[in-house]
Amino acid sequence: MRDRHAALMRFAEKTGQDVVYIESTAGDLFLEKARDLDRYTLVFERLRATALSPTASADLIAGIASKD
Repeated sequence: MRDRHAALMRFAEKTGQDVVYIESTAGDLFLEKARDLDRYTLVFERLRATALSPTASADLIAGIASKD
């Protein structure tokens, strides 16, 4: 499904357990198992590592927009 959105929600130790929240048109999921948290943590870390900085992102968008 391509309509999924995911969020890794981390909470202070006293307030509760970390959760992965996945939203889609088929329904919402809350994943709390350690292996799920580990998997999504790795995915988010890889995305963060490959993402452009805010300035580089703005420059890229401005460059693409100026080509039109």
